[in-house]
Amino acid sequence: MEEKFLKAGKYIKIWDDTERKFRYFLLTNREGPIRYPYTFSALSAGTKSDTKNFEDLNPSKKHLYQVFLGLRDGYYLYLWLPYDRKILKMDEATLEDIDEDSVALTYRDSPYENPTFSFWISRDKYPGIQIKNILGRTIYPQIVFIICKFEFMEILKTSETGLPYPSSVNPELYDKLERNIVPATPVFSGAIP
Repeated sequence: MEEKFLKAGKYIKIWDDTERKFRYFLLTNREGPIRYPYTFSALSAGTKSDTKNFEDLNPSKKHLYQVFLGLRDGYYLYLWLPYDRKILKMDEATLEDIDEDSVALTYRDSPYENPTFSFWISRDKYPGIQIKNILGRTIYPQIVFIICKFEFMEILKTSETGLPYPSSVNPELYDKLERNIVPATPVFSGAIP
């Protein structure tokens, strides 16, 4: 599992819809991975759980989490990050429309034993999850988050003020990242940090 996570020293890029450009970050330190299993309350056949917001997966402003999510068989998992894919902008801060703004996963998509579905979490962009039982009996759905915590530094072309995290002005490196001369892994995140 460890080999699936990015290493410190790698660059990532996250699309900023407001600025209409990629923003580039250097991952400077990594902790983990750690396993965070969670078991939902009993769900009878054909029912949906209440949405569980995972506020405890809320990094500081100076950290990002790379997360792999695994699930057991017998249910649909609806994952909501506060990002509206239809309009490519941040959505409301509540989970009012989880059915239309969520990603639906099954065991085949990301098995509990070897999760393959990955996403990133930045400050205040933690996930909400809802489960739908598709079996003909009561179940206790189980999921697992496998998480690495990264410190990061944004690579800037020109100076910006008021950033709540470390940054480095390096126009030459920024240009190389922009032209893919220096590789940067695109990441799916709830939002720009």
